[in-house]
Amino acid sequence: MEQEQQKPKACPACGSTNTYLAIRGDRHGFSVLCESCGLTGPSSSVQQHALEAWNSLYVRKKRKHSLWFLRIFED
Repeated sequence: MEQEQQKPKACPACGSTNTYLAIRGDRHGFSVLCESCGLTGPSSSVQQHALEAWNSLYVRKKRKHSLWFLRIFED
């Protein structure tokens, strides 16, 4: 029985579901991209690792001097 391939979650920065796994042209191999805001997830030479890294990202919103900043974190 084949295991179903994991899919990228919604973008942690903008919430868009317009995300996809991209094949990079460098030695890092794969990363997940958001077409809506342009956020690029961590890259990996292993497809599954790039998906897992993206799906573990989260955003913490911080207010500083009346401006909102988005910070991206990995678990």
